[in-house]
Amino acid sequence: MDFLKIRSFVKDLTYDLDSVQYLFDYGRVKETLPIIETILNNIDSFRVSNLGTDLANVFSEDFWNKKLPADMSLSKMRAAISQYSHAKSPLIEEDLDKIEYTVFVKNIFNWSDKNISSLRNAAKSPLHQKIEKRILHTLEITTGLVLIVILGQMFLTKDWGLTGDFYTGKFDKYLYSGHKKTIDFSAPEEMDSRLPNDYFSARWKGSLLAPKDGEYTIGTTSDDGVKVFIDEKLLISDWIQHSAKESFNKIFLHRGAHLITIEYYQLQWSAVLKLFWAMDGGKKEIIPAQYLRH
Repeated sequence: MDFLKIRSFVKDLTYDLDSVQYLFDYGRVKETLPIIETILNNIDSFRVSNLGTDLANVFSEDFWNKKLPADMSLSKMRAAISQYSHAKSPLIEEDLDKIEYTVFVKNIFNWSDKNISSLRNAAKSPLHQKIEKRILHTLEITTGLVLIVILGQMFLTKDWGLTGDFYTGKFDKYLYSGHKKTIDFSAPEEMDSRLPNDYFSARWKGSLLAPKDGEYTIGTTSDDGVKVFIDEKLLISDWIQHSAKESFNKIFLHRGAHLITIEYYQLQWSAVLKLFWAMDGGKKEIIPAQYLRH
């Protein structure tokens, strides 16, 4: 099979059909005649050069004879197109209507839509097709693995973080609840996109997972007031209006889950709240999401 000839045929056919479509769009039907004549000649040449293969059926006489009016055959249509493409009669438009030329061209387009892709595929060498299949197979495997990782991550992390209840003022009127993986906020919209800039409060609840027995430094950076409870005991209390500042305290925790509650209120201007820890005198860091459960 001559793959280069198939590629050349498909390329020429696509280009010619685009030209015909362009002319039809602007009502220049007569100017499509020589292009259609070229298409038919190329099809004949292509069919002859591929005798003995499945490609020889491309635009077969029988295929098109069944789509043409009863008194019209492909050979007659070809002869009429050849005649009219070289004629200069002002009545050509009427002649084209008589042979249903426009219907024939539409049939060519319909055939092209259904067969161009298979012809393009036939124009690929066995090596090319093998490489494409391997690439497609690799992409399918990669996509599957990525999906497994994403779904696994979603499943494993679905309980991470804390749930917050939001209120107007200092717990005056309940507004709604939200969920965050970490307590690391520098603006109201980072806490919840629905919050106003001023005069609101929040209470986050959940569990704090201590990875080992030891002394922990639990701290906050807040603007304005904040309280932190561990196992329902008050650990940090800075319940006054102030600009962003740190508060911290030490506590011995056994390995495992401990109840944690963080209360916060914001009056005006900046709204900041960060929850951090340091284990056994180690480096201070925002408490990671995997150590918080809601």
